[in-house]
Parts: sequence; structure tokens; C-alpha cells
Amino acid sequence: MTRKKLLVILCLIPLLGLAGTGDVNRDGKVDASDIEAIVRHIMGKTPEGFDVGAADVNGDGRVNVADVVFLLAQPEEESDIPINLNGQEQVGNGSNAHLNNVLNNYLSTLHLIIDVPLEYRGKFNAIVLETDGQLTTEANLSVPSGSTEIVTSMSTIVMSLEDVFSTNQQSALDIYISMMPTDLTERQLKVMVYDAEGNVFKVAGDYGGRKYQAGQMYDLTGTLNSKSECKGLPVVIVNTPDGEEISSKDTWLTGTSLTVLDTDGSFVNAPGKVKGRGNNTWVQPKKPYTLKFSKKQRPFGLPANKDWVLLADYYDPTLLRTAFMSAVSKAAGIDFTINYKHVNLFLNGDYMGVYLLTDKVEESSNRINIEKDGFIIEDDNYYLYEKLYFIISLFKAGYTFKYPDDDEDIVKDDDNYLFIQKYMNDVESSLYKLKDNPADESYLTYIDPVSFAKFQVAVASILMFDPNRYYVLPSRQSKLKMMPLWDAEWSLGLKRSAWGGSTTSLETSKYWDRQFFFQYLMKSPAFVETLKSEWAKFKQNIPQVKDEIEQVRQTVSKAQEDNYKKWPVKKSALNISFDTWEQEVEYILKFFDDRIRWLDEHYATM
Repeated sequence: MTRKKLLVILCLIPLLGLAGTGDVNRDGKVDASDIEAIVRHIMGKTPEGFDVGAADVNGDGRVNVADVVFLLAQPEEESDIPINLNGQEQVGNGSNAHLNNVLNNYLSTLHLIIDVPLEYRGKFNAIVLETDGQLTTEANLSVPSGSTEIVTSMSTIVMSLEDVFSTNQQSALDIYISMMPTDLTERQLKVMVYDAEGNVFKVAGDYGGRKYQAGQMYDLTGTLNSKSECKGLPVVIVNTPDGEEISSKDTWLTGTSLTVLDTDGSFVNAPGKVKGRGNNTWVQPKKPYTLKFSKKQRPFGLPANKDWVLLADYYDPTLLRTAFMSAVSKAAGIDFTINYKHVNLFLNGDYMGVYLLTDKVEESSNRINIEKDGFIIEDDNYYLYEKLYFIISLFKAGYTFKYPDDDEDIVKDDDNYLFIQKYMNDVESSLYKLKDNPADESYLTYIDPVSFAKFQVAVASILMFDPNRYYVLPSRQSKLKMMPLWDAEWSLGLKRSAWGGSTTSLETSKYWDRQFFFQYLMKSPAFVETLKSEWAKFKQNIPQVKDEIEQVRQTVSKAQEDNYKKWPVKKSALNISFDTWEQEVEYILKFFDDRIRWLDEHYATM
């Protein structure tokens, strides 16, 4: 049996901090004795005369296994080195001898042999170890955005596998991992295998209840289930401290391990925190969550940020309505459209179904980019549950703050609070004039009509009944905009049963002609002309909308089976329902076509 190696590229990059020399014993050279001294320091057995400043060789302000790995990776000639971080092989500087002679006195080694059924001949991209404790290891390395980050203590360890196949000649995966001695007594160790198609396989084996001692090798053998646990999507793994339940949408669970694993084996694996989110959605069985990494991350290559959202889409029997929302937002040219990716979520080792990992609605250079004196507010039906809000006079609508959102930046009746409160009341008053005088254009002093028209075009095209209505004032010198689109669960003909309305009448609904500020804007000839212009631009992009939805449909087609085994559709709450997922999808595709056809005629007669 050929041993398959775990290979990771360690990129040599400019250091952000002031790096130490590595000469911790101050003898004028860096050799195995310095590495041994650093390892002893990490283990709490600091040698006499140890130079802590010299030991921080990667310049991150800490002395840990990352510094040992950094020293071991230094080449005789400057180059990138393929290095096996499990203590079995290193290429480039001939230092593998003191890997075994020095580190194995302080590291324990796990030898995983995973038996693979011969009938399954997939390509494996990653192996993930999960515990309800902590593993400290040098086998976890990620290189995001040109900087090196080594996380040495996590409850989730991800290993990318390079060109590993299961064939008639090779029926097992053979992996070695070196790690600091770890006590998993009365804890658990789970192993999962991932392939290039996004299939997740559970590995059966007795891994828990061990005290891993330094210098010892532990042979762990498991069997791969030939049937995947879930199918066809990238994976998000969330492990809370000691498996604690996420019971609040207000209180963060810190010390959480967050992992995002793509189907190509690339991954983000970092500490962070998690909490619940949503209003009505939070009380449903399949719950949404907010994730916050300890530093900015780029899952799936998306723009870097700390904060991300996991949407459950519990009521949407297609799992495609948010994708539709994003596609029409881009087609309408709205300034900011949320990025999204369908994923399979594992929470504390348990499969939780298909979720959408998305941007969070927030001020950010990579999201809603506004000036320091700008505002992001939400017309929020749940404003009474927020600590800070204001109410406008005529509509009696309550608004809450997305930006500024810090007590130091805005408090009740300070300058920021009074400014945006007056501004929104002025918007309301100017629009109200259109009720009796459609020719009045004073509203143009306050709002960007193109932005409002784009929003109207997008939400009307998929008939979003209950979106979150966000308003953005980029600066105090700017005009108000509507963005982004958010919360498309009740769209494309889907409503709560209690809302009534037959499915056929929904296709020709004039709902958005008479909702919110649009009940007055649609009386303005000037705004209607702007709306028609934006509709004409939108129609040209409809083929791209359909192409995107077809791609997502193919992506989700396998994974939805496992999702609905976990979370059967709550049909009693819906005004429409079908027997199969395929029928649900065909319905929304037809609804969109019929809706576009009717809107085209509707706007032409205005």
C-alpha cells in the first residue's frame, strides 16, 4: 500500500511584525538546539537563558508551534518549500532528521488508516478531525490574502489531500498527524472524509477516550461509509466550546471553531464566535446563525470580512429564492448585492441541512461602502426589540440602525440621531405631497430616484412580499438610496397561508405599486419614467438571471434530498406546495416568466 502524503505549501512572505532571529540560546547560529529550546518553552519547560524575543521568528507577537514550523521551513536557498507538516517528510533543507530526533520527544503522532470500500472510487480532497475538546497541532496551515496564519489550537483540524484516489490497488487512506500531547479522555474524536463533488463521508472508528503522550504513535483505524452523509456542496463546520448549544441571538459563544471547506479541498479554518439571528426565523426548528471570525476571512474567495451569515431558508421548499433575489439584484444594477454560497452545515458534528453562507448587511469597504458621516437604517417591524430606534411621523414606521451601530457613535437625541430622524421625516413629507400633487418634485431633494426604481424593478420581478427594507445615506451630502435586497423567503408566489390570495392572482399582483413609499412615488410621472428606463435595462439582463438560477439548481439538486430528510417542508404554513422538489422549482421558474411578461405589459400602459 502506497502512503499518501499530506502536503501543504508554506509561503515565505514579508513579516508584519519584528521577527526574532531564532538564536534563542545566543550562540551565534540557528540549529536543532534552538528548535528544541523553543519546543521546551512551549511545553512550559523554558531553558535557562532562553531569549523569548529571538523565539518569535514569524513576528506575530507569540511563541508557539508556528515558530517551530517557520524555522523548519527555512531553505538553504530562497524558494517555496513543499513541506509535510506531520513529521514524516520535509523537502528543501535536509532538516527532517531533527524533526524525528527533537520534535518526537514532545509531539504525539496519530496514524490514521481509513479503509475505503472498493466500489467507491472517488477523489478525496480533505480529511477533517473534530473534537469536543482542543487539538494542538502543526498540521493546520492556511495562506489567505498573501499572509500566513497558523492556528495551533482548534477543535477542528482540516487536512487537504493531494491527488488521493481509491482504486482496486489502493483501498485505504493513510495519514499521519503530529500534535502536542492531548487529553481526550471522556471526549470524542470524529473523522470525516470529503471528496471533490462535495460528498461528505462518515468514518466509523473508536477514536475517543485517549491520552496522547509525547513521543508515542497511535494507530487509529476506521471504515469509510460507502454512502455519503450529505451530498454535493461545500461544507461549513461549526464547533462550539464543549458542544454548547447556540441558544441566543444576542449572546455570542466565544471560543468557537469555524471551518469553511470547499469541494476543491481549499479551506478556511480559524477561531471565532457564533450566535443565532433573525426574528420569526429564529423560533423555527431550522435556525439561522451569525458567524464572526477572529480576523477577516475570504471563504470561497469572497471579499474578506469577519462577519458572515448562515441563512436557513426554512420556509423555502426550493432553497433557490435567495439566489433568485441576488440574481435580479445584479440584473437591476443595485449598488450592493449580497454574495452567497449554498453549503452543508455541520454543527458540533451533526448534519444540520443546506444553508446559505452570505454577506452580512453592514458598513464595510467590501460591502456597503459609505462615508463616516453616512447611515444604514432599516424599516424594522421589530424595532421595539432594539435598544435604539426612531419613528417617523406620518407612516408611523420604526427605523433601527445598521450604521452607526455603536453606543459611542450614536445615542438617542445626539447629533447623528437627530439628523437622520429629521432627514427621514423630510423624505416622508416630500413624498406625501405627491398624494394631491403628482407634479411636485420636492422629493428629488432627498432621494436618489434611480436607486429606488432599481429596487422597485427587482422586488416586483420576483414579487417579494416581506423583504427587509434597508435605506442607505452614503453621506450627509448625498441622497437616500434603497439597498440591499434581503429576505426573499416569501417571494415568487410563496406566501403564508394566512395572507390568502390564489396562486394565479399573484402573477398579476400590483402589490409593489402601492407599498410603502412607492404608493406615492408611483403617482409621480417623473419617477414612473425613471422606472420604465430601469425596467428596460433590467430586461436585457434576464438571460443572465436564468443562467445563474440554472447553475444553482444543478448545484443544489443532490443536497436538497438530505436537507428535506432532516427538515420536511412545513406545508401547512404555505399557500402553495408540491409533492417533489423538482415540481417546486418548475413552479418558480414558470412564475418568474409569467411575472416578467405581465410586468412588461403593466409598465408599458402606465
